[in-house]
Amino acid sequence: MGAGYGALQHSRSAVLHAPALAQFRPAPPHALLVSASSGSVPHAPVSSKAMLWSMEIWLSTTGGGPRVHFKLQPQQAVIPEKKRSPPASLYNGSGKSIRPQSFTAGLKRSKSLTTADALASGMAALGLAADAGDLGTFPPEIQECIDKALEDPNAVCARTLMDAVGHLVGRAVESPRYALPAARRCIAVVEREQNETFLESLLNTCQQWYHDRDKLLGAVVGGGRPRLMAFLSFLLEMYCQLRRRAIQRRGASAQPGHVLLTLICKCCEDCVRQPSPSASDTENLFFVLTYIGRDLEAQLPAELERLLSAVRDAFLNTAAAPSIRRTLLQLIELHASRWQLPGCAVLYYYPSCK
Repeated sequence: MGAGYGALQHSRSAVLHAPALAQFRPAPPHALLVSASSGSVPHAPVSSKAMLWSMEIWLSTTGGGPRVHFKLQPQQAVIPEKKRSPPASLYNGSGKSIRPQSFTAGLKRSKSLTTADALASGMAALGLAADAGDLGTFPPEIQECIDKALEDPNAVCARTLMDAVGHLVGRAVESPRYALPAARRCIAVVEREQNETFLESLLNTCQQWYHDRDKLLGAVVGGGRPRLMAFLSFLLEMYCQLRRRAIQRRGASAQPGHVLLTLICKCCEDCVRQPSPSASDTENLFFVLTYIGRDLEAQLPAELERLLSAVRDAFLNTAAAPSIRRTLLQLIELHASRWQLPGCAVLYYYPSCK
């Protein structure tokens, strides 16, 4: 017995469990991360610092099988936060950015199509829209007056604000493409002023321009009146901007939206009461009523009825061109269908939609 212990012998249990040790051998990190089912999924490269592997293997000498313990500590992936883009800015004549004070970093603009966005898209289709910064050039003293009003309307005198209104409206009626940038500058001042001097002057100036429309806006070019159409485009853009921002007067006088809506309705009536309406004026009339027809019906029903009566009279005028009468008929059907044409009418007026 004593001589038998002189040499070491293989344990019977170790021999029995030797084939089973292969299946418990730890695989390399890469082999553990890649499986047959994830062959098409891209994996990030594995670094020795990214995960720490700790393996402890105990072989029981009392007949128990091997036990393997894995401790995985994956590195937390950090997703960078997307930067919030700043709001669109207006730029004055010297190139200085002017942002409205009402911007809040925590608010995001809705991706839905707003009235002003749809208005800009429709005006672009008719050649009436322009970029917010495209207002042309002014003489240095006029540009300085507008810049002061845009930078801080509460720090300048009332005369400077009134002069700025005159310059902006005067540029807006030069061409329909100036309607959008001029209206946005006016709204930027209205939102920041405290005593409503600019807003009162703007409404009074618009009313005065319409009162003197024969002298200021009555020039006829190619059968139409482009300055009147430019003035109408400016009023429409101003009205949509005021409605979207819900700007109201603090006094007991008429609200700015109601004043502008009345002027728009009067300009539309002037478009169809011409001896021979032009095609461009008729198209603009249809476009305007598409956007504010419901507002006119709710706030100015008597004025809308008078306007539609003028439209029917113009449609019955046999001297009008077929394309003009077609547009007027479409406008009559638009009102009859409560400002939303049915599918059959759309296919009739726009056969390319089939």
